[in-house]
Amino acid sequence: MFIIQPDKRFNKKQIANAGSVLYNFTWAISEFIGPVLGGYLTDVFGFARNASLIGITNVSYCLLFLIVMTCGLRRPEEIKPPPVPESTQIESDSLLSNTSTEK
Repeated sequence: MFIIQPDKRFNKKQIANAGSVLYNFTWAISEFIGPVLGGYLTDVFGFARNASLIGITNVSYCLLFLIVMTCGLRRPEEIKPPPVPESTQIESDSLLSNTSTEK
């Protein structure tokens, strides 16, 4: 019933269901709001101006998306691997020494 169970573990099936619900809800709402808003704006501004406004809005969102994606992402060389705990390093060093002596 809950996404997070009492033992603090995530229920993967319910998380997937919640994601599906959000996706389908957004899709259904947009199918309703899009034509209603488009019709209202066409009545207020006229068809030609409304088409221009929608086109300018789409281009603006594309430019904003490109700026955010190119400036907001870190380059692969900037990504550092997570630190390895010392206990794991000691075990791996001892494993390497064991394999080198066995040869």
